[in-house]
Amino acid sequence: MSSKLQFILIVCVVIWILESENHQKKQEEPESEVPNMPKIKSREDFIKEMEENWSAYFVHKIKPTLEQTMNIQGLHQQIIEQEEMIITYQKLLGAMEANLSVCEINNKAKEMIIDQMLSRVLLSDANKVKKSFKSNCIGKLTEIYEIEVPGIDSFLVPCDSTLAGSGWTVIQRRQDGSVNFNRNSAEYRQGFGNLDGEFFIGLEKLHLMTKSQKHELYIHLEDFENQHRFARYSEFLIADEATSYMLRILGEYSGNAGDWLTKHNNTIFSTADMDNECAMLHKSGWWYHNCSHCNLNGLYTTNKDQSGIKWNSISLKFVQMMIRPTEN
Repeated sequence: MSSKLQFILIVCVVIWILESENHQKKQEEPESEVPNMPKIKSREDFIKEMEENWSAYFVHKIKPTLEQTMNIQGLHQQIIEQEEMIITYQKLLGAMEANLSVCEINNKAKEMIIDQMLSRVLLSDANKVKKSFKSNCIGKLTEIYEIEVPGIDSFLVPCDSTLAGSGWTVIQRRQDGSVNFNRNSAEYRQGFGNLDGEFFIGLEKLHLMTKSQKHELYIHLEDFENQHRFARYSEFLIADEATSYMLRILGEYSGNAGDWLTKHNNTIFSTADMDNECAMLHKSGWWYHNCSHCNLNGLYTTNKDQSGIKWNSISLKFVQMMIRPTEN
């Protein structure tokens, strides 16, 4: 063999030996771990995992955002409603201000009308009052006069010349129940009511008038059947306050009403605040005698069965008590 061929053969043998050793080493060496490849999931597992992930994402991310959005929408709606309420209140306030302006105008107009009416009333009263400076109504018409009586300042009285001739001074009148006669002793002492309507002249004035001159008494009575009656007494005197304005003297009776006042002679004038049972029962001040016979200051009522303005058992619609001097 030629030397060249021998060399090639040797080289081949060496390569074969080396490859054999390498192969043997590879077999002896443990196989290196191959990286785990992701497993291919089934369609059902994939869908389930996506649902779980979506549910968690919804709970932690989307749901809070939606709740905040809903809260914001609720607050926005509340703001809108409050704005509408404010607009409504503003309209109401405007209407109230307009009404107040109208009321102020009306009140001013009413005040002007009242002032005018008061002025007319005062002028009318001034025209109606006649200054006589006498102690009685002798020679006077049926009008209101100012008179003077010893022991007291001048005061106004109604004079009447229509029921029983002229010269009568009206001391009490009942006609419509417009004045409350359930008063205390101080009010009966002073007097109360309207001289053109229902009134009581006052016990102190009555005492001084009947003390200064001898007077007679005339009582005009009208019932609810429009029957007119009268009771006349030839003398009438009221005592002073120290004796509780006693009905001291009541003269001889005449008339067609029946004598139901004589039994009250020498009785004191009593009111409810004096703890008088009759005054409390009949709700008025009067010269009571056993709570019966007559009471011309009683409760004004159309009920005949109720205690009211009475002359014995007759219920009265109209009463007028008058006095007149029997000597000048």
